[in-house]
Amino acid sequence: MKKRSLLLKPTFAGGDRSLVKSTFGSRDEIARDAQESIAQFKAGKLKPQSAEAVIAELRRSLDEDSDA
Repeated sequence: MKKRSLLLKPTFAGGDRSLVKSTFGSRDEIARDAQESIAQFKAGKLKPQSAEAVIAELRRSLDEDSDA
């Protein structure tokens, strides 16, 4: 009996592969950014912050972007 792969490949109606490439490209970029951030944190280059402080900073950033 032949083994079946459990890895599922995404399929889209109409064969739009650009969406697949874009999605996987984004995932790769997010994974690289996360690994870099973890390495910087472990090296002591980033300080721990509370979730509230991070959310407040994100809101300020979004407000500044919408004002521009």
